[in-house]
Amino acid sequence: MKSLILFAFISITAKSQSINSILSECSVPTADLYPIMKMDVFQYFHLSYYDTDLKKSVFEKSSEYKKYYDSLRAVKSAVMKKSYYVYRNAFAKEDEFITAQKEDEDVGGNVNYDVKRKGFRIILGQNTAIGGTYSRHPPKSLKIKDSKDYMTLSINWVYLKSLPVKVEQNYFLGQIQQGVFDEVLFIPTTEQIGLAIEEHRTSKIYFIFSPSGMETVSYKFYNAGDATWYTSKDDLIKADRVRIVIGDETSSKVYFDKSYAYSYTAAKPAIKK
Repeated sequence: MKSLILFAFISITAKSQSINSILSECSVPTADLYPIMKMDVFQYFHLSYYDTDLKKSVFEKSSEYKKYYDSLRAVKSAVMKKSYYVYRNAFAKEDEFITAQKEDEDVGGNVNYDVKRKGFRIILGQNTAIGGTYSRHPPKSLKIKDSKDYMTLSINWVYLKSLPVKVEQNYFLGQIQQGVFDEVLFIPTTEQIGLAIEEHRTSKIYFIFSPSGMETVSYKFYNAGDATWYTSKDDLIKADRVRIVIGDETSSKVYFDKSYAYSYTAAKPAIKK
């Protein structure tokens, strides 16, 4: 019998921390996180000599390989106990947003408060690619900032499995393209908090996670380059829990702080206060 998969929502209401304090307990993930979680001895230790399947197969039977493997397993165990964060510069003014785009492809800026819905509507991605299939965006995924190998897409992303997003119709290149959608994260806040975020525009959205494994994610995307739909299957770093924080490092203030966990059981979603 297939198990029912549910989200567990956890509200953080413990003693409030400053954003600087929260981030001081986390690390920024690097491209090394991918071979660590995948237990890829050759990539992590840069064993470039073993450049064919046969060389790798023979080496994997040696005692030297076992030493490398055991060492990497210890590194992975330590990594899974650590917290990391990626962020979105979602509220930046237009000129600051353009600068951010040059430095980081995975941004979205100049978001304003939605007075009808009482919160911020953040577009995290689309099921589209522009300029080549390597520019596709996996679902519920955010980019690891220092990953520059864009042709090897899997190492660039972390799959935040519990991310509470919804899909909405996307007007792709100014027109409706059937099946193309935005992946939207809605963050509810009071008008007072929304005003504080809008007035300064220096807050960011931080996604804090601990790696929980690897997962093969299958998804469809529309490539504008040749006006064709593709199906992709990528091995991504996975996190079953994510803590979403809106904070301003300039003032150290926190405006939003909630955690979401992905549950593999049929239990009802848990809410903690």
